Amino acid sequence: MAPPPRSPPALMDELVEEIALRFPPDEPERLFRAALACKRWRRILSDPGFRRRYREFHRSPPMLGFLCRRAGAAVFTPTTSLRLPSADLSIPNLIPMDARHGRVLFYALSSPGSRSITVLVVWNPFTGEERRLDTPTIPISWASSSAAFLCTAAGCSHLDCPRGGPFSVVLVATDASFGSTSARVFSSETGAWRSAASIGHSLNCVLPGRSYLIWNTLYFISLPSLWILEYDLGRQELSLIDPPSVSITGWAAVIKVENGGLGFAIVQESKLSIWAWENDGNVWAQHRVIQLQGCSLPVCSLSSPYRIAALAEDGACLICWNSGSGVFAIDLKLGWSTKIATLSDVSFVIPYMCFYTPALGAPSTSEGSGAGVSNA
Repeated sequence: MAPPPRSPPALMDELVEEIALRFPPDEPERLFRAALACKRWRRILSDPGFRRRYREFHRSPPMLGFLCRRAGAAVFTPTTSLRLPSADLSIPNLIPMDARHGRVLFYALSSPGSRSITVLVVWNPFTGEERRLDTPTIPISWASSSAAFLCTAAGCSHLDCPRGGPFSVVLVATDASFGSTSARVFSSETGAWRSAASIGHSLNCVLPGRSYLIWNTLYFISLPSLWILEYDLGRQELSLIDPPSVSITGWAAVIKVENGGLGFAIVQESKLSIWAWENDGNVWAQHRVIQLQGCSLPVCSLSSPYRIAALAEDGACLICWNSGSGVFAIDLKLGWSTKIATLSDVSFVIPYMCFYTPALGAPSTSEGSGAGVSNA
């Protein structure tokens, strides 16, 4: 009688790692399924060393979902089949302002139709942890201010920010009666706000919505002419940059161009025009033009133009939406779009970017058991 066939040899641990490293980060369910295949794979993929290599290999965290305001409430919409553990919001009357380094920043309004901000809320979608921050002792309207969240953990690469670690919030607000915009900074370590910088100008207001971080500088859009408000985190200085000298009739977003510098994306009817800031001459140069219809975006009317926001701070993608067509992600390198939600009548769309890797009961440096969360 012939002996039974031998089982194929098991893959070496190193080969399992090399294969799993190449799983796309925007499909985190693949890692979880592999980790559940057997105890050995679970041990390999739950190891903190593998999770660190995985983040370093891919560098840019994927979008796991986006936040928006819809029907007077803040909503988290996942864009992967793997749902976050605590992605339900428990505070009413929220407006999403920013998402960075694994956490989300909201304005909380006194009532659904109010412009008055009562508190700022920092929220972790993985744990459900909420921290409420009192507003600075100045009148602030959501319609003329914006805010940014930043991890401030010492030595952090921001690929794996410590859960619940120290942070700061930068709030910029326009006081039209005095013709000035000021920046105030909250530190979680001191629990207090401090005045950081102020600039006089003729702006109507800072446009509420997601800020953009390039190196050590935050950028905000301001109205009426879409000037860029620049806040240098090191020097703690505010300054203004004129937009490109073109007719701007649509929406715009600050992005990072391929060389790591400042870019500006403008929706002009059926095209997306991308400009790059040249520091040596302090001028804008047209960088690229993308036909939106060529990206497979539905044709929209002038009464309902597409709005845009930066999807990732590597400058590779934009998130795009309007009142009737849904929400899309545009890959600026490939020039194509993907519909990520069918929602309509949304505002304040803020992408949530984060690695999500298994830590299924394995020893962990900061995450504990369960899913390992890596932030950016």
